[in-house]
Amino acid sequence: MTSRRLLLREGAIGGAERVLWGRDGDSGAAVAVVVHTTRLGPAVGGCLHLVRGESSQAVAAAMARAELVTLAAVTASAPMGGGAVVILGRADESAVATAGAMIDELDGALWMVPDLGDMPHLGRALAAHTRFNADPDPRETAVGIVAAAADAWAADDDAATGLAGARVVVLGAGPLADAVAGSAAEDGARVDRVHDGLHTLPACDVLINCGARRFEPETMRAVHCRVLVGAIGGPSDDDAVWRALAARGIQSVPGSVAAGVLLRSAAATIARHGSGAGG
Repeated sequence: MTSRRLLLREGAIGGAERVLWGRDGDSGAAVAVVVHTTRLGPAVGGCLHLVRGESSQAVAAAMARAELVTLAAVTASAPMGGGAVVILGRADESAVATAGAMIDELDGALWMVPDLGDMPHLGRALAAHTRFNADPDPRETAVGIVAAAADAWAADDDAATGLAGARVVVLGAGPLADAVAGSAAEDGARVDRVHDGLHTLPACDVLINCGARRFEPETMRAVHCRVLVGAIGGPSDDDAVWRALAARGIQSVPGSVAAGVLLRSAAATIARHGSGAGG
């Protein structure tokens, strides 16, 4: 069994209710687990990975992401708070097992939702090691994201009916991107997939970002579309990004809208588990 040393068991740091800090005895990786708040319901969060850095950086990164998830949940009226997991160092099977065991110690205060993290594939590996996995069916989330994209496209093109006939590029890899591409195609869109890299983005009508990369103002020059949908991973909802988009004449559906779809799906998943832990 993976050995574990928790340096901080029930600490409250800054605005976070609970912070766990552990170190995996096999890989040497450190793990920070943060619950920002459970006042509205259990916290949910994904996984971030730092290859190197200090423990304070890992905790700060987890706290910042957890707070963002709380804000998205409040915006979406989802009955939950924010959380996050950061693995610092080698993120191997032993490290994710330690992270899963730490989540279990919180006994339902934190549930994993991999697409809320920068590393969804790592989050899904972690979710396999905890009883508290709220990863919803990506098809449920995809339907909501595509509906938001269709509404924005119809607002931009008065003749549009859903996404029928629109050229849609889905950026990202993994189950959510696959489901979004499939849902957009079912809505009549002509869908292209770009798994990674902003420099390869083709011109399109609607760009749906399902990747972990967040667009920044300086990367806007790589985007050639009329509607940009931040599906969980971006764009960042800040004034600089909004100004860069407006300057390019691009209508944006912020990531918080898509995150709201995901959070409501996750809330339904937790509710189906009832008061006990999920599998």
